[in-house]
Amino acid sequence: MDDANKLRLMDILVENINRILSAGFGLNEVEAAMFEIVELLRTNPQLKEDALAHIKRSFAEPDLGSLSGSLFPPELIHLIGHELRWPELLLLARDRISVRFSGDAQLAVGDISTTLSDAYNDKWLDREFYRRYKFE
Repeated sequence: MDDANKLRLMDILVENINRILSAGFGLNEVEAAMFEIVELLRTNPQLKEDALAHIKRSFAEPDLGSLSGSLFPPELIHLIGHELRWPELLLLARDRISVRFSGDAQLAVGDISTTLSDAYNDKWLDREFYRRYKFE
């Protein structure tokens, strides 16, 4: 599959994840698609810049809990952070604090901009929400 189709596949998977989550279904219904995106990014490093651009657009939204289209939902961003440990994600989170919260991390408590760094820990608490980690 060429790079354009890999990017298209990633966009379709993200759109489907957003549709499923917005319909009220939980992580268990999107887990496979989320790990498929992680694996796509892991095995195709040329997609990293596109993924980061999507995430940057997601971070520009005031409420990441109600995204649609190819914007990455916070659950997917956390999972990518945990699995791939891209330092650029933490930079984007800091930029979000700067722009959305006037640089005051105290105002961002609970926002992805402050919780993303937790996902970089091997003992990330949200691992418990994923069946895949239960079998490790």
